[in-house]
Amino acid sequence: MGSSHAYAHALRWLRPSLTDIFLLFAIYWLCIASPGSWQSLLKDGDTGMHLRTGDWILAHKHVPVKDIFSYTQPDSPWYAFQWGSAVVYSTLNAAWGIKAIAFLAGVTIALWVTVVMQAMIAMRVHGILAVILALAGANAASIHYLARPHLFTMLFLGLSVWLVETDRQRPSWRIWLLAPLTVLWTNVHSGFVILFVYLAVVAGGSLLEHFAGVSTLRSAQRYTMAACACAAASVANPYGIRLHLHILNFLSGPVATSLVDEYQSPKFRGEPQYWFLVLLFGALMLAGVELLRKRIADAALIAVFGAMALVSARNIPLSLTVLLPLAGRALTRLWGKAARNADHGSVSRTFYLQGASFAARCSGFTVWAAVVIVAVAWLTPAASWPTGLDPKYFPQKLIQRNDALLGSARVFTTDQWGDDLIYLYHGRQRVFVDGRSDFYRPEVMQDYVSMMNGGPGWKDLLDRYKIEVALTPAGSPLSSLLTEDKSWTRRDRDADADIFVRSAPLTALEDTAPSRSRLGN
Repeated sequence: MGSSHAYAHALRWLRPSLTDIFLLFAIYWLCIASPGSWQSLLKDGDTGMHLRTGDWILAHKHVPVKDIFSYTQPDSPWYAFQWGSAVVYSTLNAAWGIKAIAFLAGVTIALWVTVVMQAMIAMRVHGILAVILALAGANAASIHYLARPHLFTMLFLGLSVWLVETDRQRPSWRIWLLAPLTVLWTNVHSGFVILFVYLAVVAGGSLLEHFAGVSTLRSAQRYTMAACACAAASVANPYGIRLHLHILNFLSGPVATSLVDEYQSPKFRGEPQYWFLVLLFGALMLAGVELLRKRIADAALIAVFGAMALVSARNIPLSLTVLLPLAGRALTRLWGKAARNADHGSVSRTFYLQGASFAARCSGFTVWAAVVIVAVAWLTPAASWPTGLDPKYFPQKLIQRNDALLGSARVFTTDQWGDDLIYLYHGRQRVFVDGRSDFYRPEVMQDYVSMMNGGPGWKDLLDRYKIEVALTPAGSPLSSLLTEDKSWTRRDRDADADIFVRSAPLTALEDTAPSRSRLGN
């Protein structure tokens, strides 16, 4: 009996499932067939900054506690809370180049989509409906498909929803896997705090369901204890509880609330945003239906995470991770009720019954999932892999032509191009600002915005910060002002960017060319 059970268990891992096939399709659709392929995942400069942070950590054998990249706040306290991701990026880059970072990002996105689909299957959502919702959610979240550590938060939240929602159906010991998951999560990305929000809403909703007479008090106690266990686990990071206070201070401060675009409300001007809008409105209507059934926790989760996405575009993928399984479960219940009342042989009834067979074949990941990932990496043509950050978004050729100038001067540029300079110069070139919006003081960020937009006192600020070179987007307000200012000279330009130098020290800067190029991979 025992041997037959072991054989069946081994066979389950060896037999390919529809989940593995879905993962292969997700990788192909999201990373290979999409415009720009793997290169499109490297259009954010933060990837380069995280990579060089990992280089620094591996070289110094400890996590930095003071700034290593800027000349505006040198040696200021810095919480490198994404240090785990940075080390992974650095290790991959050293072994296979930046293409490995893009590959990791693509696989993580595909795994997230697959986990969301599989969570719905585990929650008994109609199989075909689960696939449709997962693919629609993947489209809606595509504006955030970047090789950055936030992808781990998307994946880990998907796993958390899978664990919690299946536990709400049938409690098991697996819910306590959230604690070790939190330890890993806390050290790769600051988004781990979203787990506390999710568990708090589940616990609070369960408590209200107890008062409404549809649930026991034990459920609220269980998820409160799970939240406490995860909170305790999250302290296992290089900064302890100070990390939590830092994140809270940043999220409530002026930089996040008014200066950084991705923390602002979404602008519904493209296909992904419209997809999200449709999914959100659908989920909100289903929340009303669930509230009538006194499923208060589900309705509260949809309301809270929907509101979070409307407050900050950064929360859209996280919102979808929670909303889609809950909406799928509610839709399946309504569809099942209609199918049972339909005539035998009707299209609706037949199609509904096929969902159970489809779901049974989505039995979870097997060893073939790993084979799929390795095969994609092995079979992708060399010409398809990126060799650096996406040149559509960074003036790489202009920087290369002016290597000596940019590598030896105090440069003012955008935060994204500051990341690029950190990447290209291996962290040796200090920048005004970069992608670490939680690090820079509000007054520095205000000065940055004022100079870049040509606001009042822009010229005095350039003088006060002793800026020697300005690398500006072509056609930007600052570029136009420097073109007309006699104390600045345009040194070089291309279709996307201009390089300006102060007229007086131009010769001195040219004489400081290094003996070899400072640029590299």
